[in-house]
Amino acid sequence: EMEGFVASKTKDEGESKGGGETKASLEQLRAWGVVVGDRKSLYEQLQANKMKKEEEMKLKHDPQPPRALAEEEVAWLDETRSREIEKKKKEKEDEDKELEAFEKLRSGNPKDEVSNSSKTIHNSSSKPVKKLEVGVK
Repeated sequence: EMEGFVASKTKDEGESKGGGETKASLEQLRAWGVVVGDRKSLYEQLQANKMKKEEEMKLKHDPQPPRALAEEEVAWLDETRSREIEKKKKEKEDEDKELEAFEKLRSGNPKDEVSNSSKTIHNSSSKPVKKLEVGVK
């Protein structure tokens, strides 16, 4: 009788103290993907699950090879490139014309190309100030 009493008392203590913890631990293990009763060790199961998740993440987040462009996309890119080339060509032509005009003014006869005239302007302090006007004919 004494043995039954001690055994039942120990059994009751185990259920009241450790039973809840054991049940929670088993639920946590299942949440981690561990199969209780599997012949593999806990470490092996956790490593296998970790490798599986890493492989899924790798497939999900690794860059995929580029897809082929549709005909409309290729046409749009070609058109855009052509417009950019034409725009740069026009800008270069305008710049060349401006540079040529500047060089003509710089190297040509300044009396014919540029009219320099000086005028005297009086400011509020009554001091004469010369103003240089440059104009292109």
